[in-house]
Amino acid sequence: MNLCLERCCVSNEAIDKLAPSLVALVQRGTGLATRAMSARVIVRLATSCPKLLKSHADSMLRPLSNGLTDRSVTVRKEFGKAIGQVARLCKKRSVTRLVERLLNDYTESDPSDEKTRHAAGVALMALVTTAPSKLKKCVSQLIPISFIAKFSNEQAVKDIWESVWNEITVTTQQGIKLHLKEVITTVLSVLGAGSHDLRRQGADALTEVLKSVEAKDFQDTDLVDQIESSMVSALTGRFWAGKDAVLKATVALATLCPTKMIEKIPKLVERFMRECGRERESVVYSRESVTQLGLLLNAAPSVDAYRTGKVVVVVVVVVVNIVV
Repeated sequence: MNLCLERCCVSNEAIDKLAPSLVALVQRGTGLATRAMSARVIVRLATSCPKLLKSHADSMLRPLSNGLTDRSVTVRKEFGKAIGQVARLCKKRSVTRLVERLLNDYTESDPSDEKTRHAAGVALMALVTTAPSKLKKCVSQLIPISFIAKFSNEQAVKDIWESVWNEITVTTQQGIKLHLKEVITTVLSVLGAGSHDLRRQGADALTEVLKSVEAKDFQDTDLVDQIESSMVSALTGRFWAGKDAVLKATVALATLCPTKMIEKIPKLVERFMRECGRERESVVYSRESVTQLGLLLNAAPSVDAYRTGKVVVVVVVVVVNIVV
């Protein structure tokens, strides 16, 4: 194959004839070998004769990205590599649109569609390692989603997105602090997602953010109010799997910024007590709510929530119901 490409693809005329055929194979080729080899040929052309392939690069990018949903992991990986090589030759606008689509695939995919989320990570990993110069305008979008995806419960998805995160940041703390506003804004937006697992990922990501920064990082901003408001909204309503992550994020915020949160603690205590009473929906969640309520009160020792006896009564009732 390599010898054939070296002898045949030495002119614009040859590439002009070959490129449409490769695109057709990428779009309609059947069988693992055909599709994987098509991607490898494109990689070979992109590395050996980039000047000749450049005029066809934009037309190849979208068909390759569509192939990322192939059932075969091998095909997805080969297409991801091809996307990385072709992106080096594409216009920045085309690459930006692709990145936006891949990020949207992660946040908008069906909760059961692990394949799409993994494929998006594979393609982005290829882009950040092969064509980083094309991603400068996308960093503010890429950083938050890759950080959130690190907390996926799907091991393959978590691993590939964690690799993306490690590739585009020096350390977790540096990455968070450098893009603090973008990360928090995106994290808060997914707390209202239709997918309960995506909400849980957002809450876990927020907890990690709050443990990685200092109170002075929030000193001249209204981020504390924004986060607290989003936490209350996420806690309001029925129980959903992973909701305890929101309780933990709220406690992390109260621990980080006790001065700014002091006036909000009484209402949060009331909210937490309601969550403690959900033992019929989930005993495990009810127990965790009691634990997080205690941590919330420890974060604000000046708030005497025990004076009225309400907290004690709620905890006792919950414990009795759980035991019974």
